Amino acid sequence: MECWKEEMAKSCDALFKRMWTTPKSEWGEGAWQNEPDYEFFEYQDHKIMIRRGPVGSFNGYAEVKEGHPWFATDYNDIDIDVHQGLTFGGILEDGLFYIGFDTAHYQDYCPIMEFHAKQFKENYGIYSSSFIVKENYKDIDFVRRECISMVDQIIKSKNPKED
Repeated sequence: MECWKEEMAKSCDALFKRMWTTPKSEWGEGAWQNEPDYEFFEYQDHKIMIRRGPVGSFNGYAEVKEGHPWFATDYNDIDIDVHQGLTFGGILEDGLFYIGFDTAHYQDYCPIMEFHAKQFKENYGIYSSSFIVKENYKDIDFVRRECISMVDQIIKSKNPKED
């Protein structure tokens, strides 16, 4: 494994220990029980990071290299087609600039939701599963495809005449 991948894996492991107060095993059955919690790879000479967020859904990030028009740009000013739009732009643990998105939006299924709904029922006697639609879970394959698409769009935006 390349050095940057090892360092990011250590960083993610430490982050998960602080962030997850509910063990993954208690989130219920679903694809998330058999998926990795993070993945790092390179595509078209851009680093890509995928990691699980605090509600069990994935976040995807694609590197924007220095010299690119989007480098250090507010993500709200970047026109890119990605799941529910960009929700991140900034420096990550490896010191590089990334843009990113998450899969914890309205109608996205977050694995920890069902656990919390059941806890709410135990504590308050109220349980509603109407907002829990497991089919709306965005798995790691979906996030990987979106990240690759982001890199393709980053490259195209630097060279818009190339198709």
